[in-house]
Amino acid sequence: MARWSAPHGVTLAAGQVATTGTCVALLEVAPGDEVSAEYGVLGRVGLRFAPA
Repeated sequence: MARWSAPHGVTLAAGQVATTGTCVALLEVAPGDEVSAEYGVLGRVGLRFAPA
């Protein structure tokens, strides 16, 4: 992404996020939060973010 965007004058402002692709919405998480996603026959993935 960066190799393509920089020569074309595309920049990110502080706090902006660039992804290379995702099949779920982006979420803001905080220390101590737990998130999970179900992908049907592919299974489930979960994360727990350690407290600060």
